[in-house]
Amino acid sequence: MKSTLFVVLTFSVGFALADLMDSTLSSKEAMTECAKELGIDLSRKDYENIPNINCVFKCMMEKDGSLKDGVFSEERLIQVIETEKDLDVPKKAKFIKAMPKCLEEIKEKSDLCTKSIGLVYCLNKSG
Repeated sequence: MKSTLFVVLTFSVGFALADLMDSTLSSKEAMTECAKELGIDLSRKDYENIPNINCVFKCMMEKDGSLKDGVFSEERLIQVIETEKDLDVPKKAKFIKAMPKCLEEIKEKSDLCTKSIGLVYCLNKSG
């Protein structure tokens, strides 16, 4: 399965969740499948107003094996980044370097959906 969730667009202050969803490098199949499982209509562009939208990222991470039994696998996340064809080498290196910091940063988040989107945001800031 193609890797999930890593954002290519430059992170800027005040960027919208819509930008994150629209720019996510992911298996569109996995994203669509997860949205369907969660009852989320991805044709809507007001993502901020869709309940459980953050859980799409959690679902995708579970599908690619980077989140299993409620635990993020740093090793698997790095594998996903390394095999992502749409990321250039410098961006991959930045994401990999930021991974420990980002995993630490999300540790205290309240639930796995919030942790998953937090990881995406953190990695995106680093790249």
